[in-house]
Amino acid sequence: MLLLHGFLGSGRNLHSLARRWNERESRLRLILPDLTGHGISPPLEEPVSINGVARDVLSLAEHVKADEPLTIVGHSFGGRTALAMRLLDPSRVGRIVLLDIAAGPIGTGLGGLDGVLAKLLEAPATSRDRDSLRAFFQSRGISAALTEWVILNLVQDGDVLRWRFNREALKALNEASRVVDLWPAVEAPGVNTTLIYGARSKFVALADLDRFMSTNADVIAIPNAGHFLHVDAQAELLDHLVALKL
Repeated sequence: MLLLHGFLGSGRNLHSLARRWNERESRLRLILPDLTGHGISPPLEEPVSINGVARDVLSLAEHVKADEPLTIVGHSFGGRTALAMRLLDPSRVGRIVLLDIAAGPIGTGLGGLDGVLAKLLEAPATSRDRDSLRAFFQSRGISAALTEWVILNLVQDGDVLRWRFNREALKALNEASRVVDLWPAVEAPGVNTTLIYGARSKFVALADLDRFMSTNADVIAIPNAGHFLHVDAQAELLDHLVALKL
């Protein structure tokens, strides 16, 4: 099974969830890749697109001999990548569990991530220490929690810290991917899709919920969670994932 992280994240964002899940279901082989352009994966290539990322995950799944048809749990951009994979190669993609993301084009100003990206593009390319970058982001209105999340992407390079990803390439990926309509991957006959969303998040609108339910997708709300439901309500999310018997 593939667990795909969100935009600006990496596979290790889901390590805690995966570890606890394996403690309860040791039969599962959970694969947590860094998506292209994130973490330690290769950089994005022009022209950047969600389909390019999806093709890379399909190639990875073949390389590591993941069981097919693939079961994929994807948070945010990772969920949209899973839907793109289904459209590219429907025979290889089975069940998809979306964590707090809809299938249509994404608006702006959701959950502070647009603000994080804007400030990330303004941030220095290198820094002597993390504290100065913490101060940079927090002085510009980024919360302490989001600041800690984004500076996970710093790596040591000699005497300085630098960003492990290409920030401009990720900006281009964000702009290209958020306008893509992936509803055909949910509405195709015979597909199996589950949505688990945080009730305090803005990423899934009421109209999205209605559309998901019209396709007979399973829809599960976690009342006290926001967009990062694997952090806000990990135990409850895990209970739902185990109950799905993936």
